[in-house]
Amino acid sequence: MSKSETLRFCAPGDEPIPVRTLSGHSVMVSPDGTDVHPRFRAAAVTAGCELVSGGARRSKKTPDAPPTPSKHDLICEAIVKLIEQKGGVDQFGDDGKPDVRELKDVAGFGLSASERDAAWADVKKSLDEA
Repeated sequence: MSKSETLRFCAPGDEPIPVRTLSGHSVMVSPDGTDVHPRFRAAAVTAGCELVSGGARRSKKTPDAPPTPSKHDLICEAIVKLIEQKGGVDQFGDDGKPDVRELKDVAGFGLSASERDAAWADVKKSLDEA
């Protein structure tokens, strides 16, 4: 195997990780980068390894970056926005819950009634505590 056939990958965290194929072969990929045989490329990507380009990672890891909000958190935020738009929770439907279609429009993504119900319970609880 020539050097041109291998690609260099680095582990996603600060510890080396094993990358295994279904055939039973494995390779340890270090955070500093490891030359990876072509048979391990798909497994390395699946394991979260990054392709190293020119001796450095393609993307810089930012450990201090704020966590990405969960879908539940985004739905809660959309409910709060909907409350502000409508002028209060008393403007919701007969069941006292935000309409799923209106909530989808405010959130900007699809959601189910059960996701709405879980988020609504948390928002309502925080409103009752305030």
